This record gives sequence, C-alpha cells and structure tokens, in this order.
Amino acid sequence: MRGPTRAPYGRRMTVRTLTRLRDLRLVDALIAVGFAVLIVAELLAHMDDGYRAGPAAWNAPILLGTVTALAWRRRSTGWALVTGYAFALVPSLFVAHTIFFFGTLIPLLVLSFTAAERLSTRWLAWSLLGPVLLLVIVPIHQPGFDAGDVVFWVMLSAIAVGLGLLVRRLNQHRSALAATLAEQVRDQAAREEALLTEERSRIARELHDVVAHAVSVMVVQAGAARLAVGFDDDEARTGMLAVESAGREALIDLRRLLGLLRTHTDEVAVQPTPGIAMLDELVTRMQASGLAITVQVTGMPAPLPAGLDLSAYRIIQEALTNTLKHAGPTSVTVAIHYGEALTLDITDAGPAPGHIRRRTPVGHGIIGMRERATLFGGTFAAGLSGNSWRVQVSVPRPVNQSTETATATT
Repeated sequence: MRGPTRAPYGRRMTVRTLTRLRDLRLVDALIAVGFAVLIVAELLAHMDDGYRAGPAAWNAPILLGTVTALAWRRRSTGWALVTGYAFALVPSLFVAHTIFFFGTLIPLLVLSFTAAERLSTRWLAWSLLGPVLLLVIVPIHQPGFDAGDVVFWVMLSAIAVGLGLLVRRLNQHRSALAATLAEQVRDQAAREEALLTEERSRIARELHDVVAHAVSVMVVQAGAARLAVGFDDDEARTGMLAVESAGREALIDLRRLLGLLRTHTDEVAVQPTPGIAMLDELVTRMQASGLAITVQVTGMPAPLPAGLDLSAYRIIQEALTNTLKHAGPTSVTVAIHYGEALTLDITDAGPAPGHIRRRTPVGHGIIGMRERATLFGGTFAAGLSGNSWRVQVSVPRPVNQSTETATATT
C-alpha cells in the first residue's frame, strides 16, 4: 500500500522558508548579514565617499559593529540604536575616520527609522541625539565635512524619522481597527445569541399550544374511556385514572411553562393554530401587499403533525415577509412537495424594478426558519441564487404519521 502523497521537496522547503521569514528576528539577522556583504564590497572597492582618513585596519571592525546592531533592532531598539551610533561616533572623537555609505549612513538611518517606529515619545526624543551628535562630532577631524554634507544628513535623517513615525501611526490605526473589528464580532455574536434565545422562546411558546392541545385531548379521552369501562374492571379503571391524572398534571406544568416563557408583549392566542391549510389566507394577505405569489404543490398531500404543520406555515410566512422587506413587490414561487420529507422551496424573481435588494441582516426571519427546520430534524438553506433569493427546507415526515396526526387533530 502506498503511503500518503507528500509535497515536492522544493515546495516543502519554500513553505518552511516563508514560515521562518515570519520571525522578525531572523529577518533582522538577514538584513545585518546583507549589510555586512555590502561593507566588504565597499572596502574592496574603496567606496569611502571621499572621506579616506584614520587607520584603514579599523574600518572593518567599526563598520561590522555598526551593522551588527541591526540584528536586534526590534528586540531591543534602544540598545541597538546606542550601539550603532557608538561604533560610528566614538572613533570619530579621537581621529578622523572613514564614513561609508552602506557601512555607516544607511545602517544608522535604519536604526533611526526603527526608533521612530517603536520607541515611546519620551525615548524617541532622546534617540534624536544620535543624528545631531553625528553633525557635531564628525566635523571635528573632518574639515571636508561641509554645509552640503550637513544638509544631506539632515534630509536623510528627517526622511528616516518621518517614515518611522508614519509606519508607527499606521500600526496604531491597524491595531485600533483590529480591536474595533474584534469588538464588533463579539457584539454581533452576542446579538445573534440573544436573537436565537428569543426566537427559540417564541417557538417554544407556539409549540406549547400544540402540545397542550394534544395533552388536553389525551385527558379527555382517558376520562371518557374510564367512564366507559365496566364497573367490575377495576384494573383498567385504575390505569385510565392514572393516565388522566398524569395528563392533567402535565397540562398544568405546560401552562406554568408558558407563563414563564411569555413576555409582557405577548398576546394570548384567540385564533386557531395556523397550518398549511391556512396558506391561502396568507397568500391573499401577501398579494394585497404587492407580492405576486404562485403556489405549487406536488406529491401526495396528507395531514401533518400539528407541530410540523405550524412550523411549515411559519417558515413560508417568514420567507414571504423577508422577500417583501428586502426585494420589494416582486413575484415569488412557493413550491411544496410531499414525499418521504416535506420540502419547501420559496424563490423570488429578484428585486422589483427600481428596487435595490437590502442586505439580509441576522434577525428573527433567518434564525426562526432555521430553528423551526432543525427542531424537527430537517435542513435549512437560504441565500442568493443568481439574482434571486431562495429558501430551501426539507423536514422528514414521521413514519407513523397517521397515528400522530389522529392524536393531534382529534
């Protein structure tokens, strides 16, 4: 048996290299090595920028000491800045020394840039002494260091510090944006959780009516059966009495549960529990609001359990309401298929002319439809299909549906 396929060696090495380059310490070390290579080139080519002075044997250690500070410029910015300028300025206090472009000026500018980017405002002010001291110390033994060199160094230092401050400000804005985004994500999650809890509570209150009705039927039937049993059948009478008593207790507990779930804004239902049978009335109301609705029913229609019937009705109602709210008065097709599963497919024809579809926010509509579908072990999907918004729900129908239907509708 062949083992799992491995990525080519070259690709693995590239991935490892990119992963390592995310470590800023490694990047800084590579930068220091790069400048060291440039120093060697400068020394060999005698690129001393016109300032050939001082013992030549000192050039290599002094320049290498300056660029070595770049290796820890982000880990310890203050010490790196002091080290780099010390290697450049201390020798210049005693004797005129060669100033190299890649070995002295550019590394010092990189250190000033890093200081402006990373140091606090207080320490940044002290770090500006480095460029100033260079203008004071180098001319002591370098009479050729004229006003043009001063302007050149001031201009380069100002650019380095300015870029550092700019990057610092951008980093601050990015951090603030990331914090704001994280806070918005937390708030969005909290709102979705609150909406989910509220919607589940609303569904529970609606299903209470269905369950309470079924329990009421059970109590009535048990009581009638108890009265119909012969007076000599004490065992059957006792069993029926136990069923009736348990049903009454369950009904009392359900009413207590409803009182716990109901909010002060809820109204006690006085109309029959809606279901697919009342779909025509819903369609009529929605058509009066501007929707052109086409209902397609396929399969073998059959009565549904009361809870599933209510949820199917609510899903269609929410889908049509969302369409009217977000797409305007457009046309909608409601397809209902009765098979091993009850399938609902509500698709609009796109936004009405002159109407821009509003972004569908997370609210009662989407959450409610999803919760009602999953409550009965079904699936839910909603989203754009081309220019149309489509809601698809599939809920398995109970195997012994006739029994459950009879119990719920008696």
